[in-house]
Amino acid sequence: MLKYLIFLFFPTQILIEIFLLGLIFLWFTKKQRLGEILIAVGFFLFVFFNSAPFSNFLLGRLEYKYSPLITDSDSSFLADEIDYIVVLGATLNYNEELSTKIRISPAALARLVEGVRLYKNFPEKKLIFSGKGRYEMNEAEMMSKMAVELGVEKKDIIIESESSNTYEEAVFLKEILGKDKFFLVTSARHMPRAMAIFKKMEMDPVAAPTDYLIGEIRGYDFYEYLARTSEAFYEYFGLIKEKLLEHI
Repeated sequence: MLKYLIFLFFPTQILIEIFLLGLIFLWFTKKQRLGEILIAVGFFLFVFFNSAPFSNFLLGRLEYKYSPLITDSDSSFLADEIDYIVVLGATLNYNEELSTKIRISPAALARLVEGVRLYKNFPEKKLIFSGKGRYEMNEAEMMSKMAVELGVEKKDIIIESESSNTYEEAVFLKEILGKDKFFLVTSARHMPRAMAIFKKMEMDPVAAPTDYLIGEIRGYDFYEYLARTSEAFYEYFGLIKEKLLEHI
Protein backbone atom coordinates (compact mmCIF):
# COMPACT_ATOMS: atom_id res chain seq x y z
CA MET A 1 0.00 0.00 0.00
CA LEU A 2 2.82 2.38 0.95
CA LYS A 3 4.52 1.68 -2.37
CA TYR A 4 1.46 2.81 -4.36
CA LEU A 5 0.95 5.92 -2.21
CA ILE A 6 4.56 6.95 -2.81
CA PHE A 7 4.03 6.50 -6.56
CA LEU A 8 1.56 9.44 -6.48
CA PHE A 9 4.37 11.78 -5.44
CA PHE A 10 6.80 11.11 -8.26
CA PRO A 11 7.58 14.13 -10.48
CA THR A 12 5.61 12.97 -13.51
CA GLN A 13 2.60 12.02 -11.38
CA ILE A 14 2.73 15.34 -9.52
CA LEU A 15 2.73 17.23 -12.82
CA ILE A 16 -0.19 15.20 -14.20
CA GLU A 17 -2.18 15.70 -11.00
CA ILE A 18 -1.60 19.47 -10.99
CA PHE A 19 -2.43 19.88 -14.68
CA LEU A 20 -5.60 17.78 -14.37
CA LEU A 21 -6.73 19.69 -11.30
CA GLY A 22 -6.06 22.95 -13.11
CA LEU A 23 -8.10 21.86 -16.11
CA ILE A 24 -10.97 20.75 -13.89
CA PHE A 25 -11.12 24.18 -12.23
CA LEU A 26 -10.70 25.90 -15.58
CA TRP A 27 -13.36 23.97 -17.51
CA PHE A 28 -15.89 22.77 -14.97
CA THR A 29 -16.03 25.40 -12.22
CA LYS A 30 -16.24 29.15 -11.87
CA LYS A 31 -12.79 29.26 -10.27
CA GLN A 32 -11.02 29.72 -13.57
CA ARG A 33 -8.35 31.94 -12.02
CA LEU A 34 -7.37 29.09 -9.69
CA GLY A 35 -7.24 26.75 -12.67
CA GLU A 36 -4.90 29.14 -14.51
CA ILE A 37 -2.66 29.37 -11.45
CA LEU A 38 -2.47 25.60 -11.11
CA ILE A 39 -1.55 25.18 -14.78
CA ALA A 40 1.13 27.87 -14.41
CA VAL A 41 2.48 26.12 -11.30
CA GLY A 42 2.52 22.82 -13.20
CA PHE A 43 4.49 24.39 -16.04
CA PHE A 44 6.97 25.93 -13.58
CA LEU A 45 7.46 22.59 -11.80
CA PHE A 46 7.96 20.84 -15.13
CA VAL A 47 10.76 23.25 -16.02
CA PHE A 48 12.19 22.93 -12.49
CA PHE A 49 12.09 19.12 -12.34
CA ASN A 50 13.52 18.92 -15.87
CA SER A 51 16.46 21.23 -15.13
CA ALA A 52 20.05 20.04 -14.86
CA PRO A 53 20.88 21.97 -11.64
CA PHE A 54 17.96 20.50 -9.68
CA SER A 55 18.40 16.99 -11.07
CA ASN A 56 22.14 16.97 -10.47
CA PHE A 57 21.73 18.37 -6.95
CA LEU A 58 19.37 15.54 -5.95
CA LEU A 59 21.41 12.82 -7.63
CA GLY A 60 24.73 14.21 -6.45
CA ARG A 61 23.80 13.81 -2.81
CA LEU A 62 23.16 10.13 -3.55
CA GLU A 63 25.78 9.24 -6.14
CA TYR A 64 28.78 10.80 -4.41
CA LYS A 65 28.13 9.68 -0.86
CA TYR A 66 30.45 6.74 -1.62
CA SER A 67 33.49 7.05 -3.87
CA PRO A 68 34.02 4.59 -6.73
CA LEU A 69 36.38 1.75 -5.90
CA ILE A 70 39.62 2.16 -7.83
CA THR A 71 41.61 -1.07 -7.98
CA ASP A 72 45.10 0.33 -7.53
CA SER A 73 47.74 0.10 -4.82
CA ASP A 74 45.56 2.12 -2.44
CA SER A 75 42.91 -0.59 -2.37
CA SER A 76 45.08 -3.68 -2.88
CA PHE A 77 45.08 -4.33 0.88
CA LEU A 78 41.42 -5.33 0.50
CA ALA A 79 42.46 -8.37 -1.52
CA ASP A 80 43.42 -10.28 1.61
CA GLU A 81 40.32 -9.24 3.56
CA ILE A 82 37.57 -9.95 1.03
CA ASP A 83 36.50 -13.22 -0.56
CA TYR A 84 33.21 -12.16 -2.19
CA ILE A 85 31.95 -9.62 -4.72
CA VAL A 86 28.19 -9.10 -4.45
CA VAL A 87 26.35 -7.69 -7.47
CA LEU A 88 22.78 -6.61 -6.74
CA GLY A 89 20.12 -7.28 -9.34
CA ALA A 90 18.50 -4.67 -11.58
CA THR A 91 15.45 -4.64 -13.83
CA LEU A 92 15.83 -6.66 -17.02
CA ASN A 93 14.08 -6.82 -20.37
CA TYR A 94 11.87 -9.89 -20.02
CA ASN A 95 11.30 -10.46 -23.74
CA GLU A 96 12.49 -14.07 -24.01
CA GLU A 97 12.91 -13.76 -27.79
CA LEU A 98 15.87 -11.43 -27.28
CA SER A 99 19.45 -12.53 -26.68
CA THR A 100 21.02 -12.34 -23.23
CA LYS A 101 23.08 -9.29 -24.20
CA ILE A 102 20.00 -7.34 -25.32
CA ARG A 103 17.92 -8.34 -22.30
CA ILE A 104 20.46 -6.91 -19.86
CA SER A 105 19.31 -3.38 -18.94
CA PRO A 106 21.83 -0.49 -18.82
CA ALA A 107 21.78 -0.48 -15.00
CA ALA A 108 22.20 -4.27 -14.76
CA LEU A 109 24.97 -4.20 -17.38
CA ALA A 110 26.86 -1.47 -15.52
CA ARG A 111 26.66 -3.46 -12.27
CA LEU A 112 27.68 -6.66 -14.04
CA VAL A 113 30.70 -5.05 -15.71
CA GLU A 114 31.87 -3.53 -12.41
CA GLY A 115 31.52 -6.91 -10.72
CA VAL A 116 33.56 -8.60 -13.46
CA ARG A 117 36.16 -5.81 -13.32
CA LEU A 118 36.65 -6.37 -9.59
CA TYR A 119 36.74 -10.13 -10.12
CA LYS A 120 39.58 -9.77 -12.63
CA ASN A 121 41.48 -7.20 -10.54
CA PHE A 122 41.13 -9.18 -7.33
CA PRO A 123 41.79 -12.83 -8.25
CA GLU A 124 40.39 -15.80 -6.34
CA LYS A 125 37.18 -14.02 -5.34
CA LYS A 126 33.67 -15.41 -5.67
CA LEU A 127 31.07 -13.43 -7.60
CA ILE A 128 27.59 -13.46 -6.06
CA PHE A 129 24.69 -12.35 -8.25
CA SER A 130 21.51 -11.52 -6.38
CA GLY A 131 17.91 -10.87 -7.40
CA LYS A 132 14.78 -12.70 -8.46
CA GLY A 133 12.75 -12.03 -11.60
CA ARG A 134 9.19 -12.81 -12.64
CA TYR A 135 10.02 -15.20 -15.47
CA GLU A 136 11.92 -18.43 -16.07
CA MET A 137 15.34 -16.75 -16.06
CA ASN A 138 15.65 -14.28 -13.19
CA GLU A 139 17.99 -11.33 -12.75
CA ALA A 140 20.74 -13.20 -10.95
CA GLU A 141 20.72 -16.08 -13.43
CA MET A 142 20.80 -13.79 -16.44
CA MET A 143 23.68 -11.71 -15.10
CA SER A 144 25.62 -14.85 -14.19
CA LYS A 145 25.14 -16.19 -17.71
CA MET A 146 26.49 -12.95 -19.15
CA ALA A 147 29.40 -13.01 -16.68
CA VAL A 148 30.44 -16.42 -18.02
CA GLU A 149 30.39 -14.96 -21.53
CA LEU A 150 32.72 -12.23 -20.23
CA GLY A 151 35.22 -14.77 -18.97
CA VAL A 152 34.17 -15.51 -15.39
CA GLU A 153 34.62 -19.14 -14.32
CA LYS A 154 31.35 -20.88 -13.48
CA LYS A 155 32.94 -22.31 -10.34
CA ASP A 156 33.45 -18.76 -9.06
CA ILE A 157 29.78 -17.76 -9.37
CA ILE A 158 27.15 -18.02 -6.64
CA ILE A 159 23.51 -17.24 -7.42
CA GLU A 160 21.02 -15.89 -4.87
CA SER A 161 17.68 -15.95 -6.67
CA GLU A 162 15.11 -15.77 -3.87
CA SER A 163 15.09 -12.03 -3.07
CA SER A 164 12.75 -9.52 -4.71
CA ASN A 165 14.05 -6.26 -3.17
CA THR A 166 17.15 -4.85 -1.51
CA TYR A 167 16.09 -5.74 2.01
CA GLU A 168 15.42 -9.36 1.03
CA GLU A 169 18.79 -9.46 -0.75
CA ALA A 170 20.46 -8.51 2.54
CA VAL A 171 18.47 -11.16 4.43
CA PHE A 172 19.37 -13.99 2.04
CA LEU A 173 22.95 -12.87 1.50
CA LYS A 174 23.61 -12.78 5.24
CA GLU A 175 23.11 -16.55 5.24
CA ILE A 176 26.03 -16.79 2.80
CA LEU A 177 28.29 -14.00 4.02
CA GLY A 178 27.61 -13.71 7.73
CA LYS A 179 29.78 -10.87 9.04
CA ASP A 180 32.54 -11.29 6.42
CA LYS A 181 33.68 -8.16 4.56
CA PHE A 182 32.62 -8.06 0.90
CA PHE A 183 32.48 -5.74 -2.10
CA LEU A 184 28.95 -4.45 -2.71
CA VAL A 185 28.24 -3.48 -6.32
CA THR A 186 25.14 -1.50 -7.23
CA SER A 187 24.16 1.75 -8.97
CA ALA A 188 25.68 4.82 -7.30
CA ARG A 189 22.26 6.37 -6.63
CA HIS A 190 21.12 3.15 -4.95
CA MET A 191 24.28 2.68 -2.88
CA PRO A 192 23.28 4.81 0.16
CA ARG A 193 20.09 2.79 0.65
CA ALA A 194 21.81 -0.54 0.04
CA MET A 195 24.68 0.23 2.42
CA ALA A 196 22.28 1.35 5.14
CA ILE A 197 20.23 -1.85 4.84
CA PHE A 198 23.24 -4.17 4.85
CA LYS A 199 24.84 -2.38 7.80
CA LYS A 200 21.56 -2.55 9.71
CA MET A 201 21.78 -6.32 9.21
CA GLU A 202 25.22 -6.13 10.91
CA MET A 203 27.01 -7.04 7.69
CA ASP A 204 30.31 -5.54 6.49
CA PRO A 205 30.00 -4.21 2.90
CA VAL A 206 32.65 -2.20 1.05
CA ALA A 207 30.91 0.13 -1.41
CA ALA A 208 31.76 -0.29 -5.10
CA PRO A 209 29.30 2.10 -6.82
CA THR A 210 28.79 2.19 -10.58
CA ASP A 211 26.18 3.29 -13.14
CA TYR A 212 26.56 7.03 -12.49
CA LEU A 213 23.98 9.29 -14.13
CA ILE A 214 25.59 12.65 -13.38
CA GLY A 215 27.97 13.55 -16.17
CA GLU A 216 26.57 10.92 -18.54
CA ILE A 217 25.99 12.33 -22.03
CA ARG A 218 23.19 10.68 -24.00
CA GLY A 219 22.57 13.41 -26.55
CA TYR A 220 19.64 15.77 -26.45
CA ASP A 221 16.53 14.42 -24.78
CA PHE A 222 13.79 16.85 -23.79
CA TYR A 223 12.81 14.71 -20.77
CA GLU A 224 16.31 13.57 -19.79
CA TYR A 225 16.58 15.50 -16.54
CA LEU A 226 12.98 14.83 -15.59
CA ALA A 227 13.79 11.11 -15.82
CA ARG A 228 16.88 11.59 -13.67
CA THR A 229 14.90 13.59 -11.12
CA SER A 230 12.44 10.69 -10.98
CA GLU A 231 15.33 8.29 -10.34
CA ALA A 232 16.43 10.48 -7.43
CA PHE A 233 12.88 10.67 -6.04
CA TYR A 234 12.66 6.87 -6.24
CA GLU A 235 15.76 6.47 -4.07
CA TYR A 236 14.78 9.15 -1.54
CA PHE A 237 11.32 7.62 -1.17
CA GLY A 238 13.01 4.23 -0.88
CA LEU A 239 15.09 5.54 2.02
CA ILE A 240 11.94 6.88 3.70
CA LYS A 241 10.14 3.57 3.21
CA GLU A 242 13.02 1.52 4.62
CA LYS A 243 13.24 3.90 7.59
CA LEU A 244 9.53 3.51 8.31
CA LEU A 245 9.88 -0.27 8.09
CA GLU A 246 12.91 -0.05 10.41
CA HIS A 247 15.16 -1.72 7.80
CA ILE A 248 17.71 1.08 8.24
